[in-house]
Amino acid sequence: MLKNVSYLTKLLLAYSTIIGLLFLIFISIYYEVQVKNLKKSSQDNLIQMTSRVSDQFKGVLDEMSRISRGVAISSEVQAAMNEITQDNAPENYFYFHPQGKSRIQDVIIGLNGTYFNNRSFNVISKNYDYVGVDIYNGVTLDKKALSRITWIRYVLENNISKYISPVSEDMYGRSRNETFSFVRLIQNEYKTYGVIDVQFERTYLDKIFTMELSGYPVHTVVVKDDNIMFYSTGGAPAGAMEPLVRNCEVGPGSQTIQSMSLEGKKYIVCSTLLNDYDMKLYLLVNTEHYLASVNNTTTVFVICAVTILAALLLIVYGVTQSLYKPIRQLRDNVSRIDYATISVDLQVADTNNEVTQLTHAFEKMLEDIRHATGELMQLRTREIQAYYKMLQAQINPHFMHNILAVIGMMGRQKNAPEIMDMCSSLTRMLSYSTDTTQSTVTMQQELEHVSNYLKLMKYRYLDYLEYTLEIDERLRQVIIPKFVLQPIAENCFQHSLQDAEPPYRIIIRGSIDENGWNIAVEDNGRGFTEGAIVRLKEQFETVNREIDEGMFSSDFQIGGLALINTYGRLRLYSNGKMRLDLSNTPDGGSRVVISFEGE
Repeated sequence: MLKNVSYLTKLLLAYSTIIGLLFLIFISIYYEVQVKNLKKSSQDNLIQMTSRVSDQFKGVLDEMSRISRGVAISSEVQAAMNEITQDNAPENYFYFHPQGKSRIQDVIIGLNGTYFNNRSFNVISKNYDYVGVDIYNGVTLDKKALSRITWIRYVLENNISKYISPVSEDMYGRSRNETFSFVRLIQNEYKTYGVIDVQFERTYLDKIFTMELSGYPVHTVVVKDDNIMFYSTGGAPAGAMEPLVRNCEVGPGSQTIQSMSLEGKKYIVCSTLLNDYDMKLYLLVNTEHYLASVNNTTTVFVICAVTILAALLLIVYGVTQSLYKPIRQLRDNVSRIDYATISVDLQVADTNNEVTQLTHAFEKMLEDIRHATGELMQLRTREIQAYYKMLQAQINPHFMHNILAVIGMMGRQKNAPEIMDMCSSLTRMLSYSTDTTQSTVTMQQELEHVSNYLKLMKYRYLDYLEYTLEIDERLRQVIIPKFVLQPIAENCFQHSLQDAEPPYRIIIRGSIDENGWNIAVEDNGRGFTEGAIVRLKEQFETVNREIDEGMFSSDFQIGGLALINTYGRLRLYSNGKMRLDLSNTPDGGSRVVISFEGE
């Protein structure tokens, strides 16, 4: 699609794409950071609000509890109520006994004072005789009306010590405002006389729970422990109670804050528990509200970004126009290169433009290429000479094989079969070592090579050396890298058996099963020192890092095949599935194990 698009257009598209992506990344990061900070700030403020309003709400309930308790335990109230327990007349007892009514009212006034705005106090006997202290003039209640008040009947019939009624319409019919009640039984250890109903209007709660966060309303939902809605502010989600109770874990004395969806909108919810009154308090903030400022700012940024991008594109267009002409001229010069002589007839103008100056440098580059071409030919000649020398060097192993064969035949003629056996073993080792056509061999081939090496070492140490091979026949066909066993056996003589007391013993054990295979080389020497094992394992880790970084050389070399080189070649060959482990035998000798775990 872009094949026929001009260079200038491609450059503009590239610049606009890069700049647009940079602006998009910047705005995205800015938005995420601002949202995160604003969310954290809003959560902290909401937690503080929750602590404050829960304390204020608890203060209202504490005051209602204090007054109701004071009335319930008052001996004056109990004495006045005791006088009417036997009376079950249809009329209100206190209409005809004003002294008892006055005694009860004096107790209430003593506990509450003379402040009765938006509150009332009602003492009701078991027979629904009524004494009230309030500012609602002209309201009279008969026993039948009182018996229809739900929470009064509920407390009396079920002998509930205290009960808080949800916010609802005034069942006494004295106020148009909604009210809530704190009802407590008036009783002693012998007898129940009635109830004290301390009733406050909803305005007390509205003053506490009407608040804002960053200029936006905070909704409040209060739920009783029996999952009955006690109170909610206007604007709170209508169906919020059930998901709030189900999803918000509330612990006593602490605030829990979380995000949740209610009626298709996302809210931050801070919840707490008023343990003394079995109330759960939830404060909700609509995330759309507190994120509005961030969204508005981001919109401004987007508009500014688009404007700046358009301006930058105009600048880029002007710059690329000035650059494009000399670049096109350079392209034409390149197309006129004479590859036979590596020369070109340059047509450049005298200017300070950097791209045009690059065209001037082009001719000098061609001259350097001509010199480099001559040097390359010389290097190629030296490479061919080195190749011929390498071919000549390959003749030397054949010469060594022939000489060893002659020495072996002479030993046989002189009745010295040991010499022939030594020459035969050395010939096989030399042949195995100089064969560079294979980098991997079977375990059988590797065992034959290490056997030849040990046989020669036995001739050297005579009766001081004993070696055995205990190999599972199934292991002999396993493919492994070349030269991994002989360096391990050689390590026994160079380190573990050095300065050890003869006789020397080397055992090579190999086993295989469905989980993998392993082959171990053990000796009865001095073994590895703790420092040596630590150093070798550190070097193994160095090899691992070099392999992971592509710095380890896996070129096959006959010299320098120590344990480190062997470990590196095993790891490269098996991609880490073959392991080389170092330890000491119970008798103190060294043990080196090559193992492989199957898939």
